[in-house]
Amino acid sequence: MATYDLTHSQVSDLVQGTGLFSDPEWSRILNTIEKTGVFAPGSTSGDKAHVESLVFGESPGPNSEILFYHGTPQGPVTDNGGADVTIFATNEDVTAKLHDGGVIVTAGGDDNITITGNSDDTVYTGAGTDMVSTGAGDDTVYAGAGNDTLDGGAGNDHLSGEAGDDWISGGAGNDMISGGDGDDWLSGGAGDDTIYGGSGSDSIEGGAGSDRLFGQSGDDTIDGGAGADSIDGGAGDDYLIGGAGADTLVGGIGDDTMEGGSGDDVFRADGPGAGEDSMDGGSGADQFFVDVSDDTVVGGSGFDTLHITNFASTDAKTATTEGDVTTWTFDDGSTISFSGIEKIIFHDQES
Repeated sequence: MATYDLTHSQVSDLVQGTGLFSDPEWSRILNTIEKTGVFAPGSTSGDKAHVESLVFGESPGPNSEILFYHGTPQGPVTDNGGADVTIFATNEDVTAKLHDGGVIVTAGGDDNITITGNSDDTVYTGAGTDMVSTGAGDDTVYAGAGNDTLDGGAGNDHLSGEAGDDWISGGAGNDMISGGDGDDWLSGGAGDDTIYGGSGSDSIEGGAGSDRLFGQSGDDTIDGGAGADSIDGGAGDDYLIGGAGADTLVGGIGDDTMEGGSGDDVFRADGPGAGEDSMDGGSGADQFFVDVSDDTVVGGSGFDTLHITNFASTDAKTATTEGDVTTWTFDDGSTISFSGIEKIIFHDQES
């Protein structure tokens, strides 16, 4: 074990000397470390942090602000000291259980990081199949490339999976979740969450609360859950479920299926690139905005309104009815089939 009082620049030299972090990675990590108050903002000399350089297997001493582990892991690391910063300088697998972790940094490897306290922690893991559980607190996790499992627990968390097929749960709180590249499973839990699927065919669950959910690219499945949610499928053939509450569902580019559930919902299937969309309002007074690109609309129970945004009321059309389904065909061959609609408004009738 070696202990030092090091300046901002000396800590950078110590970490960068391992060759484990790129300059952009370390710059982002260092900015986070500065916010802990270990160094004065912008300081490179004069403001020193107490640093322990530990070979894996050694126990940290008291009152260290930065713990720097290096060498080969010799089993799980347990630290109840609550250092401001812990850096695991290895590309091998790390298993660590920390109390009130502060800033946690790992390089490559399949890491398993558990934080048991209630502090607001920030975790950076490099490439690998990582498992991170941060417990209570407003936590931030950047997982790096790999098929990662992230559990934010209670608190307003910011969780980023980046590349890989990730499993991310925000838990209770108003969370920000980003899946990045890959086919991800993302869940906000209770609270008003914002979730971005990224590229890939993602499964997104908002949970209870008024959530903002974005599928982005890929064939996504998005379930808003209870609450007044805003759901945008983005590019791809998406399946959107509003659930209970007054939801807004936007299909985006592709052939989308949208279900409103209970509540007064708004459906948008009229944006640029909208495809052959299918909409079911469920219960409630729903509003459907369509561009008549072979769309299907089922109003369900309640007083439902169909807005046709790209044709005027004077445009020529033919109508056929089979059972309770009416199909209109316009001059350009576009069709719309609908049932359970109490009111129809063409774009030239909007006031």
